[in-house]
Amino acid sequence: MSKGNQNFDKEEKSGEVARLKKRIHHLEKENTKLKSELRTYSRAFEKNITFLREKTNDVSLEDLIKGANAELALKDIKKEVIHKFEDLKKKWQCHICEEGIMKLIIIPNGLGGSRYFRNCSNPKCSNRTNVKEYTEEVDKGV
Repeated sequence: MSKGNQNFDKEEKSGEVARLKKRIHHLEKENTKLKSELRTYSRAFEKNITFLREKTNDVSLEDLIKGANAELALKDIKKEVIHKFEDLKKKWQCHICEEGIMKLIIIPNGLGGSRYFRNCSNPKCSNRTNVKEYTEEVDKGV
């Protein structure tokens, strides 16, 4: 190889190095910008999650998922939940005082099972059901 040819190779390599350094600088700049955007979006996402949690505190996750699958608006989901709750209140309303709701009370049994009874939620009413064997089929009520 001649000396002139070696200088050409050095110039070519130094130009390539400069181009690569410029590319690296550009990529580092883009990386910094993307990290900044990610932090911004992450903060916005956390604020939205907090906002949604506050708005959906009274709705179960299961109901929210069902509503999302059915493409229902949050107000429609809440209406459904309220409607279900009202139906349960009517179903388990105390027949004696008609003010309280019959709440399920489960008593663990030392023999591995459980027993239950229902008690009126109205403190002025003493209505309660007889104690029965508890199974998973027992309606949980309100």
